[in-house]
Amino acid sequence: MGRRERAAAGARGRIGALARSRPAALAVLVLAAACEAVWAHALGGGLRSATAGIAFGCALFASFAGLAWAMRTIPMGTAYAMWTGLGAALTAAWGFADGEPFSFGRVAGIAVIVVAVAGLQLTAGRGAGPRETRAAGGRAAPHGDAAPGDDAAPHSDAALRSDTAPHGAAAPGAEAPDQHGPDTA
Repeated sequence: MGRRERAAAGARGRIGALARSRPAALAVLVLAAACEAVWAHALGGGLRSATAGIAFGCALFASFAGLAWAMRTIPMGTAYAMWTGLGAALTAAWGFADGEPFSFGRVAGIAVIVVAVAGLQLTAGRGAGPRETRAAGGRAAPHGDAAPGDDAAPHSDAALRSDTAPHGAAAPGAEAPDQHGPDTA
């Protein structure tokens, strides 16, 4: 591999790492939410002109493409909730700027949405879900069970075994308890 090819491979690696970084995914998600506000505004205008139709189509595509790209890094539920919440807040703010009724209740509702999105962002990534486990090189198993081959898992067969079987019968390899009381002979 020549010098030029090594430089190109290094640049691809840096760009790939940036593409998988959480800050980049969040920036793309915010831009996707802004595109959601654009297509909602175009849709609210009735798409009466070709310009509005083109703006709607482009913004719709960019919005969904940005959401899909951000979901590579941000868990699906968190990304979707942030995208819809920010998109709704930006759409409402645009509507207020465009002359829609402005009241304390509406502003408070939008503030709750923004706080909820911030809360999602602050709590995202707590604990490793299946996607994070796979990204870290581990094997994800459903419902919090251990992946095959995990001996130290709390839900493994070894952890579920006990010294006695149900109804006082002895487990395999254990001595049977005396069922008839002390020996009198």
